[in-house]
Amino acid sequence: MCSYYDMLTSCALFLYPTHTYTQALKVLDTDGDGSIDWDEFKSFMLKANVNELSEISDFNENLLSPSHTSEEEFVTALENYTKGHRAVNHHLLTNLATASFGKKETADMLLRFLSAYSQFNSGFISNVETLLGLLDNKKHAEILMENLEEEMGEYDEETMVACEEMGIPRESVENIPHSELFKDLLEWVETVLQRSYGKFIPSYICEKLKQAISMCQSLGKLGLLAALYFGSELIVPEIYSSILAGLRNSIGLSNEQARFLILHIDMDQDHAEALREIIIENCLTKADRLTLANCTKMLLDARVSFYDNLIKYSSLDPMARQMTSDAISYDVEAEKPNCMSDFTARPVVFEMCKDHVKGSTVLDVGCGEGYVARKLINQGAIKIVGVDINSAMVETANSHSNKTNTEYYVEGDVSNLKETLLKTTNQTNLMPGAGFDQGMFDLSVAVFVFNYLTITDMNKTFKDVFSLLKPGGHFVFSVPHPFMSNHDGKSILYCLV
Repeated sequence: MCSYYDMLTSCALFLYPTHTYTQALKVLDTDGDGSIDWDEFKSFMLKANVNELSEISDFNENLLSPSHTSEEEFVTALENYTKGHRAVNHHLLTNLATASFGKKETADMLLRFLSAYSQFNSGFISNVETLLGLLDNKKHAEILMENLEEEMGEYDEETMVACEEMGIPRESVENIPHSELFKDLLEWVETVLQRSYGKFIPSYICEKLKQAISMCQSLGKLGLLAALYFGSELIVPEIYSSILAGLRNSIGLSNEQARFLILHIDMDQDHAEALREIIIENCLTKADRLTLANCTKMLLDARVSFYDNLIKYSSLDPMARQMTSDAISYDVEAEKPNCMSDFTARPVVFEMCKDHVKGSTVLDVGCGEGYVARKLINQGAIKIVGVDINSAMVETANSHSNKTNTEYYVEGDVSNLKETLLKTTNQTNLMPGAGFDQGMFDLSVAVFVFNYLTITDMNKTFKDVFSLLKPGGHFVFSVPHPFMSNHDGKSILYCLV
């Protein structure tokens, strides 16, 4: 039976096969005491699963070494790295703050931002509670408890007086959890703009942030400290200041309506100062510092991914604007036409399909909420497989009250149809094999999809559809006339309300 030391060394040799036995020890033994403990091994495994620390230009071996750099110096260096990161200074935040996109477009982007943000900020309280259970320092626990109490709406009298002086009534914040204040803000913006994106936020927007937070949670105390301090309290005042400025410059709002943002801008600065003390007392070893630094970088990079993905989904992208406009206004349970494409595109598609649909297996490219698919089932199709990039619409299609057991809807990029279908055979009851090259569908449809794609992606979709159709199969699709893309600054394809 191998020893614990042998097991760790074998792991290092497996991950770095070119290292010698001595080099493996050097890699794992971060404090140089000639032995390998659990913290050193955990830190090593973290480095194997996230970006290498060498990518952080402000860091070097001296900053990570307790014998060369004090805890205060290390934390200050990591704070400077954090404040200078694109997660805090992203061009999206700058443009939102100044309403550079135009008031209407900025307001729409802010609503998308808040809607997506709600998908991952709801776990803050549970993270604080988990961290409380991991702290053995009573003073540190008291600091976190005060943070938690304020998150639940419990404030001191000084804070209440300050709120009232800013026009924020006491009863609008006292004993009201911050999660409810955020919800009130989101609902107010939705009411002003008369739209909601809550059910139509693509999963990819928050994916990396959720993964980063999950990784930090799995690392226990140090991971949670990095998430709460460097990934939240230290940078949130700056981020929320941009959001607040953007809302004021685009649609205008009172301090009472902005109370969630105002409270966090003020309180999180105090929280950060208090949390800093805890951080300083938990970066005593090189392994601790590696964990804190790697988690911080991972969280900040994930925020940048959030901003970048939000731009792709935004109203600034005409393809996303049209897709989301249809999704917002469309009554998912309705079976009567209520959307422009219902009147201009779908009837023609149904007419062209009627001679081919009976008894056919159909591929619906860009299936949305399943409206077209359900109509084709009614016309005699025996099986429908729909693919759409919007996870919320796919979920709506799968949960529709009239869905039959011959309808299958999966999330995926229509420019990679074959790859999507190969990965989801367990969800679609399709058999992997020759059918993917020789054809498995009798008919394919695509309603107002190609106006969302680049020419390159459209060509890829056509090739995949051709490959997936049986010999003699048919592909019926529609695209809007260019005239319908814009009129007096507003898309004619917007759903009728």
